[in-house]
Amino acid sequence: MDSVADFAAYAADLAAGKVADPRSTNGAHVKPAPPPTPTPAAPPTPTPAAPPMLIVEAAVAEWARPLPPAIGTGLAGLDEAIGGGLQPESAHLLLGPTGRGKTGFAIQVCRHIATTRTVVYLSTELSRRQVIARVAAQVLGRGWREVMQWEPARAAEVAKAVGLLRMRVAELGARPVTEMLDAVAQAEGEAPILLLDYIQSAARRGAPEDYRHANAQLSDLILAWVRATRSAALVVSSVGRGWHLESDNRTASDFVTAAKESGDLEFDAAAVMFLDCQPPPLGGYSPARLHVAKARMGATATIGLRFDGPTGTFTPDGSAALSVDQRRALDAIEAGAASVDEVRKVIGGRTGTVGELVRALLALGLIERNTRGLRPKVAI
Repeated sequence: MDSVADFAAYAADLAAGKVADPRSTNGAHVKPAPPPTPTPAAPPTPTPAAPPMLIVEAAVAEWARPLPPAIGTGLAGLDEAIGGGLQPESAHLLLGPTGRGKTGFAIQVCRHIATTRTVVYLSTELSRRQVIARVAAQVLGRGWREVMQWEPARAAEVAKAVGLLRMRVAELGARPVTEMLDAVAQAEGEAPILLLDYIQSAARRGAPEDYRHANAQLSDLILAWVRATRSAALVVSSVGRGWHLESDNRTASDFVTAAKESGDLEFDAAAVMFLDCQPPPLGGYSPARLHVAKARMGATATIGLRFDGPTGTFTPDGSAALSVDQRRALDAIEAGAASVDEVRKVIGGRTGTVGELVRALLALGLIERNTRGLRPKVAI
């Protein structure tokens, strides 16, 4: 190269690859090799899902062990309607307007069960003290508000009242429902019966965007748990505002879809019960009707009850199950009407319709027919 200008031109051509690099082994220009492209890891081979069993295989598996018996509720009319009591491997839905006795009814049922089985009461509204006060009040026959206010010196009375019950009470926080149930099962050596009061409040714990979907998910979770453990659950549910109105002209099956933001809770449940009663006067009683709107192992029915407001307890009362027209027919018979025609003259209506009312009263055991005609049935 004769000049600096020639060397600069040569360097530019070399950088551009226009001339051979003298350092190359074969006299050709060699560019740096690109880095190797990494070979992506092969995705894991999914394990193929097992097909469902043939029905004959499933039958052998299911009947290899006996089905646990139904769990009595302590109310004969309810047990008869739902197939003997709370069904194993099933959830049961208790509906009703706010402040109408749902919690008292649920506690009464689970208090009966807790004499022989472990019950877990998960509360979303009431404090632990309030729940215990209600349980003790039912045992003692005292007003639960009174027991709630007792001084520490009376703690032994409360403890004695609940001492024979296999019941665990907890306020439901952020801890998952099934995690708490599993912990009790491990401690007790058997799966407990669940009382959840109430499902809409429990489902909101995770601040979901869709409450209906959250209710359905929690219902599915509870149902899966009771099936896996062969236990049972009683789940309390609020209802839509329209179901707070008078319901004398509705039949039992009309209440099956009453759950608020239901998420199809009624489909999961083996039984759907609607507690229909008016708030009793302070310190008093009121009639109540328990509508069994769905009973997978039984039949729909309306059960008459008497609600004791102070203790929150219910006792059977067949007359409370009556519709307005049935009550009018019974009043006519109690006033001396001894035949369908005489009842019709008092309350009006068609003979066939009045005849149906009389037959319903006979079936309920509230009246009887003898040689003198119809008359109220005297309790023995």
